[in-house]
Amino acid sequence: MAINFNSICSNLIPAGNYKAVVTDAKFRMSATGDASKDIVVTYTIAEGPMAKKTLMDTIYEKAFSFRLRPFLQACKVDMNREFASAEDLFQYGLKEAKGKTLMLEIAVRTYNGREYNDVKGWSPLAGSTVSAEDVLKDFGEVSEPKAAPVAETSEEPVIDDIDITEDELPF
Repeated sequence: MAINFNSICSNLIPAGNYKAVVTDAKFRMSATGDASKDIVVTYTIAEGPMAKKTLMDTIYEKAFSFRLRPFLQACKVDMNREFASAEDLFQYGLKEAKGKTLMLEIAVRTYNGREYNDVKGWSPLAGSTVSAEDVLKDFGEVSEPKAAPVAETSEEPVIDDIDITEDELPF
């Protein structure tokens, strides 16, 4: 069997479902040393040939609506508790998630010629993963926004603040 640095130094986990433990969950530090609202979760694979390998995943603040909730559900964190502030809620959720065992759906993606792992879903051990699609179903049907009613007038709208002619329009 040939051994090289790539095989030893690679932490790439093949795509698939893995039993893993949440070994750490904390707010990411910004370049200036301030805590950001993004959450970094560290998992350690618990079983199989990938046992003891670690994987880090960032749950970005912009993705909380469809990534944080299923992660906390898979960790069986009480989602119905009420808190005085969002900070208290996040601190509680991260504290409760640490040490929990769950199933991870891991994918492999290529970026700039290198392969990386992505966490695509979570589930509380048995069963299918809780995906963003499942969470969106919790909210019911999303209706299309309706345009505001237009007042009926016979006059053309007048815009006085714009000094541009039709010839100068880009379209």
